[in-house]
Amino acid sequence: MRAALALLFALALAPAAPAQEVPTERWYQVEVVVFARDRIEGGERWAADPGMPDLDGARSVPEGAPPAAEDGAGVPEAAPPAAGDGAPVDLEPLPGDGLALAPLAARLAAAPGYRVLLHTGWAQRREVTDPVRIAWPPPAAPEAPAEALAQAAPGGPATGEAAAESVAGDGPELLGTVRIDATGLYLVAGVDLLLTEPVPAQPLLPPLAADDPLAGLLAVPARERMRIREARRVRIGELHYFDHPRFGILLQVRAEDRPLPPPEVPAAGAVSPPPAPPSR
Repeated sequence: MRAALALLFALALAPAAPAQEVPTERWYQVEVVVFARDRIEGGERWAADPGMPDLDGARSVPEGAPPAAEDGAGVPEAAPPAAGDGAPVDLEPLPGDGLALAPLAARLAAAPGYRVLLHTGWAQRREVTDPVRIAWPPPAAPEAPAEALAQAAPGGPATGEAAAESVAGDGPELLGTVRIDATGLYLVAGVDLLLTEPVPAQPLLPPLAADDPLAGLLAVPARERMRIREARRVRIGELHYFDHPRFGILLQVRAEDRPLPPPEVPAAGAVSPPPAPPSR
């Protein structure tokens, strides 16, 4: 009896076996809200030609949940995209319920003098350092916006201001990139976004009659281009604000540790390929 009690006491004091840790990989959730301010006459001025964002090497988030635009509506939920040709997925859209800044975007959309232009988000592996392309409205064709700008110009490719004007519509347009780099000592976020908006043309003196054929031609609104280009250190969970007199960008990066997929086990009876002959 005493021996049994001693054994139970020893088992009770024995340290519990440590739980087996599941290997994980670090992902980052990136959420972006772009909003515009109403024009204020006599306010700050900026360069008339701010240049074009560099889209070289920029990647598009795979199709899934479309971004929300001016109405402030949320993004519908979508399943993560499947990898093609066995390639691992390292960039995917956030579902609608993954947009943590939705309440803030809704307050901005309801505030006088503000308009939410774009609210979107994606998840990327830590190793991804390529810039992510931002375009609103989304390009109609799957080609890159830079190529679309070039091909849309009458008579051949266009660059700079002529390219931007060639695809200008009646509403605001966004084009540029957001880049998250976690490969260095610090987490760095870089934004390069160009906002193009229509500006009512100044009236001519003397004014033309309403039925004058030139009145309709000369009433075409001009386009105003504004650009935010900045890179800074960020911390996980912080809300960062990138400012311009006419529009702004809210950006938040959140960490997510995902379990690594189990290693593939060859099927029973599978024949391994013969080893390659030694090189000479």
